Amino acid sequence: MECKQKYWKQRNTATWVTLGDENSSFFQAMANQNNCKKFIGSLTIDEDILVTNHEQNDAILWNAFKDRMGRSDFHSIHYDLTSLLHNENLFSLIEAFSLDEVNSVLKDLPNSHARGPDGFNGLFIKKCWHIIKENFLRYLNSFNSSIIDISSLNSSCIVLIPKKSNPVGVNDYKPISLLNYSLKCLTKLLFVRLQSVITKLVYPNQYGFIKGRTIQDCLAWAFQFHHVYLQSKKR
Repeated sequence: MECKQKYWKQRNTATWVTLGDENSSFFQAMANQNNCKKFIGSLTIDEDILVTNHEQNDAILWNAFKDRMGRSDFHSIHYDLTSLLHNENLFSLIEAFSLDEVNSVLKDLPNSHARGPDGFNGLFIKKCWHIIKENFLRYLNSFNSSIIDISSLNSSCIVLIPKKSNPVGVNDYKPISLLNYSLKCLTKLLFVRLQSVITKLVYPNQYGFIKGRTIQDCLAWAFQFHHVYLQSKKR
């Protein structure tokens, strides 16, 4: 019964229900309705042509997003990265991951996010941690020591999310990547470590993607400068 309740709660992705409501007929109807939204039954292309064939829709979406996302090849770095870093001790970034550090990150990761190609989610990792702990720590520290190649794990499932309630064309969808959970844990660990030094490495006027800074701060500065300019002009 508990598994059945969890199934319906995840199917509806709702958090407003109380315990025991997951198996009501109303909730299941809501879950089935929301689940139908995941299916792309038709697409409208050039000149208002409606395409309902699944294989044709598959080809349209594949070609559209393949052209947009493209393919990038790694190019060698032509600058000295160490010359950009002054008086900062960054050795803490490459130290072996401690058990407390890993436990703290795993605790903060959500339990029921969508699974990647490996099929695992946070709940599995937490429930089976006593079984996989040693192997998982060895994987993390082997990566940190540059003795393993994780290219086989660096894959993802690309899922299309509708931008509005009634999508009709390719432009009404946005792609997101569902990573393998082992890789997600690794990137989260690196992210947490980098947060301790990132503000010392990035200029104060850089606001994007820095924790504690928002792009709205730039707009506030712009409005303030504009206001000062108008006031000085009046004087």
